[in-house]
Amino acid sequence: PNHIFEQATPVEYWGREFVVTTTESTPTCNIYSDFIKVTASQDGTKLYKNQSSSPLATLNSGESYVFEMKTDNEPSCYLESDKPVAVFLYQVSSSYQGMTYGSPSMVWISPIEQTIKDVIFSTLQVQEINTHYVNIVCHSGLHQTMTLDGVNISDKFNTLPGNNLYAYAKVP
Repeated sequence: PNHIFEQATPVEYWGREFVVTTTESTPTCNIYSDFIKVTASQDGTKLYKNQSSSPLATLNSGESYVFEMKTDNEPSCYLESDKPVAVFLYQVSSSYQGMTYGSPSMVWISPIEQTIKDVIFSTLQVQEINTHYVNIVCHSGLHQTMTLDGVNISDKFNTLPGNNLYAYAKVP
């Protein structure tokens, strides 16, 4: 069996605004859905999606709300809450809906309040994985100066449908 775990992030680092981007699907690994889990830190927390005037959910402290994002028609969304929340993206495993590749994983979605300017990361090189993707989020307009390995990638960005103040890219 596969195990999913990630170190808990202190509540002080939870946030109120998030841009969520789904997993990139490829011809050899069709990812149909990701699941988003939002956990509240305080009672009466209202969660909104894509600037809707109606809450997606109202949560009490420690409660979670999970929703599905279909990767073919919802590549991203904007989440906001009136009190701090934690947001995780769960990628499904190879046994979900007949998929034949992949293992489950869990990704902490950093709140917009925790934005950073420079990132250094590496990927594991194994024979079974021939393409890695990175999902990048930035303020609209700033994507013009975005580089990856010293190469301008501004043409890879799309405006976030739920909030045009942000742009996102899924880059191999």
